[in-house]
Amino acid sequence: MSVRSELKDKLAAYDAGADDYLVKPFDMRELGARLQAVLRRSARQAEAERLRAARAEPETPTPPVEAPVASGVHVLTLGSLHLYVDAALVETSHSTARLTPAEMDLLKYLMAHPDQILASERLLQEVWLYPPGTGDPAVVRWHVKNLRRKIELNPETPVYLRTISHHGYMLVSDSASSR
Repeated sequence: MSVRSELKDKLAAYDAGADDYLVKPFDMRELGARLQAVLRRSARQAEAERLRAARAEPETPTPPVEAPVASGVHVLTLGSLHLYVDAALVETSHSTARLTPAEMDLLKYLMAHPDQILASERLLQEVWLYPPGTGDPAVVRWHVKNLRRKIELNPETPVYLRTISHHGYMLVSDSASSR
C-alpha cells in the first residue's frame, strides 16, 4: 500500500517482489476483495503443486536436475544455470544473483519447461495462478526483463531467456542454444 500512484512506483514495487499494489486512500472493501483474491490464488497454487507432485511425470525431454547440495539445500540445474532454491540465488557461468519471490517462481517454472514456448497468459495462470483472462502481460514482461538482468551476460541479446516474437518466452537449455 502506498500513496504513490505513478507507474514507476508500481513497477518498482513489483520489481521488489510485490504481488499486488494498492494506492491510498482506498476503500476497505477493495482491500478485503484483494486479500480474498490472494487467498484464492494461494489455495489454487497449493492444489496445483499437489497435483503436479501426484503426477510425477516429466513434461519435458530435458527436465532440470534437482540434487541436494548440503543438508536442506537444493539446487535445480539446467545446463549452466543453477537455481539454489532455499537461498533464492541463481548462478550462471558469469554471475550469481539473488532473486525476488516472483522471479524465483518464474525461473523454477521455466526450468521445468525448457525449450518450450510459454505464452504470457500461460505464465500468469500457471506461475502466479491468475484466473484465465485476468492479469496483465506487462507483469510477465517486467519479471522477464529483471530476470534477464540477473542471468544474461548481455540482457539486450539474451542467450538463456529468449522472446519468441508474438508467441511468448523460452528458456533455452545449453543443448538447444547452439541451434
